[in-house]
Amino acid sequence: MLLSNIKIYDDLPDEKVLEIACQKNKINIKEVNTWQVVKKSIDARDKNNVHYIYSFKINEPIDVYKDEDFFVQNKTVFDEPPVIVGAGPAGLFATYLLAINGYNPILLEQGKSIDERIMDVENFINNRILNERSNVQFGEGGAGAFSDGKLTTNVNSELNLLVLKTFVKFGAPNEIMYLSKPHVGTDILRSVIKNMRLYMQRKGAIVRFNSKVTDFVITNNHINGVVLENGEIISSEHVILATGHSARDIFNCLYKKNVKLEPKPFSMRI
Repeated sequence: MLLSNIKIYDDLPDEKVLEIACQKNKINIKEVNTWQVVKKSIDARDKNNVHYIYSFKINEPIDVYKDEDFFVQNKTVFDEPPVIVGAGPAGLFATYLLAINGYNPILLEQGKSIDERIMDVENFINNRILNERSNVQFGEGGAGAFSDGKLTTNVNSELNLLVLKTFVKFGAPNEIMYLSKPHVGTDILRSVIKNMRLYMQRKGAIVRFNSKVTDFVITNNHINGVVLENGEIISSEHVILATGHSARDIFNCLYKKNVKLEPKPFSMRI
């Protein structure tokens, strides 16, 4: 059952709001076996009548995150592990989905892990010493790891729920699942990123920091591998470029080679 449009004028605990919602809907609170908040927003259209708007789901199964929710049927079989370049939001989630589906992906990041990156950023702030590959732009978590952790998007996609559920699983507050403008917070977000990476590694992902991709192995207009700065070649026909907007050198490399890549069919769809 859905209890919606519950107006609340005070900042109350969710349990107290539930009692009020039940009273307004003439429901005995003792008959509520399960419940969860599905929406909490602020209505400030009238400055003289600012209030919260709640919605509750009661006596229905509680939404619980399970990896199985994102398992893919009839998966494509790869001869070599897929390679993901960049450990920002796109790269982390690509690696995560591939890892829980048994693909043993390889995640390459030119910067450092989140803990080391924090020290480099503090060193820049305090001493003006810049590490060009480990700063507020580059490193595990991407630029968003040093934002205020707001989770807003104009994209209407079912994958938005995947992102929120994943963040909660790895330590974000449950309230981001129902707040109209969810907010994790910088300190918590960094822990979430680290927990997510450790989990991916337990699921078979290989995560390599300080590993800058500088070139590609191209055969018949198809990528067959990536080349690292130290000359190491990692072979794979399946490469995801998740480098963000601040690593244009990667795409310039392909442009200079006059490579016109065509996306290959890939059956992994969520």
